[in-house]
Amino acid sequence: MLPPKIPVAFPIVLVVFDEFPLAALMDETKQIDTGRYPHFAAFAKDATWFRNATTVSDSTLVSLPNILTGRYPDRARLPTVADHPNNLSTLLGSAFKLQVVEPRTQLCPERLCGFASVAFGTRTRSLINDVAVIYLHLFLPQEWRDWLPFE
Repeated sequence: MLPPKIPVAFPIVLVVFDEFPLAALMDETKQIDTGRYPHFAAFAKDATWFRNATTVSDSTLVSLPNILTGRYPDRARLPTVADHPNNLSTLLGSAFKLQVVEPRTQLCPERLCGFASVAFGTRTRSLINDVAVIYLHLFLPQEWRDWLPFE
């Protein structure tokens, strides 16, 4: 797929607030509560925000590829550019300078976004957490596993 022809240079900002319920921002009229969240309200005045938008999953590793590709998730695929080569980063990467922060996914190719190294301590903590969840899935009785992630 060829990148789109974009006649005017303008910034595009996509912010995904993981595990942040939209309802927490809204007042009784379903607008951003200006008293509680004045900066979000100011941002929304000059931005396009989608009050009724939701993702197909509560997992970042499933929902972010869905958001960037526009396709339903395939749990057999990893949240990487190798498994999702046609995504927003690859579509707009030749027309825009990308500044991407992806702490849990790798959907932007290194040639477009550079290489953001995750600290060894962060990777180690993540590995230990994942192993702990696997261990609990293996050894806890079924009725106690319901609260665990990654069934």
